[in-house]
Amino acid sequence: MKKRNVLFAIILAILVFAMAACGAAGKYQAVYEEGVNLYYGIGCTVDREAAKEKFEEAAANGVSDANYYLAWLLVNDYDYASAKEKFEEGEAAGSALCAYGLGDMYLEGFGVDWDFDKAREYFEKAVSSGLVEANNGLGQLALMEADAASAKEYFEKAAEGSVPGEVAGAYAFLGSLYTSDAYGIDKDNEKAIEYYQKANDVAQTWNGVYMDSIASCYKDLDDEASQKEWEQKALDKFKELADAGIDYAMTSYAYYCEQGKGMDEPDYNSAWEWYNKASDAGYALATYRIGSIYLYTNTEELEAIGIEHDYDKAVEYFEKSADAGYSYGMRTVGYQYKEGNGVEKDW
Repeated sequence: MKKRNVLFAIILAILVFAMAACGAAGKYQAVYEEGVNLYYGIGCTVDREAAKEKFEEAAANGVSDANYYLAWLLVNDYDYASAKEKFEEGEAAGSALCAYGLGDMYLEGFGVDWDFDKAREYFEKAVSSGLVEANNGLGQLALMEADAASAKEYFEKAAEGSVPGEVAGAYAFLGSLYTSDAYGIDKDNEKAIEYYQKANDVAQTWNGVYMDSIASCYKDLDDEASQKEWEQKALDKFKELADAGIDYAMTSYAYYCEQGKGMDEPDYNSAWEWYNKASDAGYALATYRIGSIYLYTNTEELEAIGIEHDYDKAVEYFEKSADAGYSYGMRTVGYQYKEGNGVEKDW
């Protein structure tokens, strides 16, 4: 009888421990999901800093997928080495999302040499682990191999997933297939709009990009009214996200102001203001655009913001963008030294 009581006590203790562990796991999974909502702005305002805190808490307590988002936040800061470490940490703990992220690094050459075989290896590993969204990576590889039919199949599979940004990306890839005959698929702007609209319905922080794509399709259809309508929507969305501190959106809003898209006329002062805000936030593309303004912008536009052509300033900003990891900035700096624009020629 005593043995049975002891055995019962042991079993009860194990059950209590298991229930406590499950409760803790559930708690930090919920923290992770809060982070995802804050990251994408699902049911709330986008707040990347708050999302980061949630992801750090979740990752520290065993939610390996949280490393995926922490890594992308580091990629956005051009800290590729730390991003790779985060992806590897999550992947080692069993995160298919992080395996997918590693594939993206090798596909894009983020801080590593381009290695499409290694990218494929990680994408296939993620898919085999049940992450259908990783088909986006396989689709991009198929496009590079000029196999649009296979790419389309991969993107359609990815669109069946549940990770908001990746599902939106899959729809956007599908839309892009129909914007040109270059892929071997008949150009169809109406079909492209359909897919971009689906991307827009799913996405949160990239809505402005998809709205801009829709506007471009209407422009190609010579539907000026619809084009302007969607440019206005994109402008408003970029401004909303810029106000929330999303650096790409600051730059996109600045570009819209510079070009006068969604507006009656260009607003060069606002463009200059937001390029500088994005640059101060560390967004290298915005830094590069400031350099371009100093170098290429016409005199009338420069006068509107109270600056003049300045080769020295242009090179300074190009170099800042290059130092931050922006590859086109590196290329431009090299060209300036080759031509001696604002610097002494140095081959």
